[in-house]
Formats: sequence, structure tokens, C-alpha cells
Amino acid sequence: MFLYRCRGFESFPRVASDRNLASQAVRVMNDELAAVVARGPTRFRGVALLPTVEPEAMVKELHRAVRQLGFIGAVVFVGPALKRLDHPDFEALYQAVEELDVTLWLHPSRSPAPEYSDETESRFQEWQTIGWLSDTTSAMFRIVFSGVFERYPKLRIIAHHHGALLPLFATRLDASWDIFDEVGLGISTNVSKPYTQHFRKFYCDTAVFGFAPKILEIALDFFGPRRVLFGSDSPMDAENGQHFTGETLRSIDAMEISSEVRTSILSGNASSILKVR
Repeated sequence: MFLYRCRGFESFPRVASDRNLASQAVRVMNDELAAVVARGPTRFRGVALLPTVEPEAMVKELHRAVRQLGFIGAVVFVGPALKRLDHPDFEALYQAVEELDVTLWLHPSRSPAPEYSDETESRFQEWQTIGWLSDTTSAMFRIVFSGVFERYPKLRIIAHHHGALLPLFATRLDASWDIFDEVGLGISTNVSKPYTQHFRKFYCDTAVFGFAPKILEIALDFFGPRRVLFGSDSPMDAENGQHFTGETLRSIDAMEISSEVRTSILSGNASSILKVR
């Protein structure tokens, strides 16, 4: 099991925007996480939080977490109020993640901000139910179209929640981009077409919030059998993780796939990609 805190500390802007406070805060949290891992070293691996306030602080904490704490990577939280993933500050992080041969997770962290200007907060829980998937997708857009994978071809990035909206709407996206090109509204990017091929360079997990084997089959078709890793979003459900974990396992069992692919999703891909045994 791979452990990180689901809510980014960027939710506390007074701390997150201060280089010294941010570095101190994530150090405390990562040390606490390392203590949990130490109590179950054959069961757990740590994924670090990072102070995203500036590049040097991010890279310094990543190196400490990997080399001293034994973590297998880091998580970056994404959302409209957070730093975009094509911001120049992240360039040093992408380079360090590739050089250390570890993995970077993307996790959405939007607050209940309103969808409409005449309201004060999101209604009907739209900010989380759909907003989080949209935010992860937006982060993937920024990574792809800014050419991150071209500059760092060995970089491993896992997009939470089955790769968000990309697998479901890949055909629509390619068709839309072709139409925009036709009318002179093409995307300003140096990456080649078809653009969706670059999105297949991400990895994803199986956290679908319930029984949804067909969604997982779509994600598997898009990313391929070596890029889908088991994930359940435990303990984020009404039963302290038991419901989502059980339903995710049931979903994988119901997928129309070979036993070899099923084993890869459940354990083999994690062992290979994350270098854990």
C-alpha cells in the first residue's frame, strides 16, 4: 500500500506560500508518514508531500524523502487555485523525479469554490464529484502540451482516478483538435499529433469509487496493460475504506481480461514500476 495524505497542505495558504513554513510543514508530515511505514515496512511504502512554493524547496524535500526516508516518489496536488503543472517552477521537479528514478502522483484538491459567479460555493458537491476529475485532466493537458514527456521521456506520472476523463473522451478530444486545426484555431504546442498518444504516457490507478468494471476496461484500453495499477482510494468512503477496496477488487475481477493482465493490475505493475517487492 502506498501512503500519502489525500489533502494537500496548499489548502492552508499562509503556510504553503511561505518557503520556510512550507518546508517545515512537509518535513513534519513526511517524517510522521515515515514512522507509519516503519511500523509496517513489508506492507507500506511512503509517497512524499512537497513544498510547491518554489523549485529548490521541492527538489530538496524530494531528495530527502527518497534518500533518507526511503519513499518511492511524491504527490503533487492539482486544481484551479493551485500552481499549474506547466509552471516553470515544476521543471526542476520533473528533472529530479526522472534522475532519482521514482514516481510522481497527481491528486486533485479543489475546494468547494462556486461554479457560477452569482453563488458563493459549489452546489450539489460538484466541486468534488466531477470537479476533481476535471482538475486532474487539466493537469494532464498542461504536462502533455508543454512537452514534459519529450524533455523527460523516462518520467513516470500516475494520474489518480483511472486517468480522470482522458480515457473516456479520447475520441472526442482527437476529433475536436482536428476541427480546431481545420478552422485555424489549432493548439500552440510543439508536440506531434495525434495528441492523445502523448496522454498514453501517463499511468493510472483503479480508484473508481465503487463497482465499475467497464470504466476500468476503457482505462486499460487507453493506457495499456502495463500502465494500470491497483488503487482503491481507501479509506475515503463511508466504511473506512472497506467499501471502495472491496468494490474495486470486485470490479477488477469482473473485467473481461486475462488472468495475466489481472495479476499485473493487482500487483505486477506496481512491483515493476515502483520497484517494490
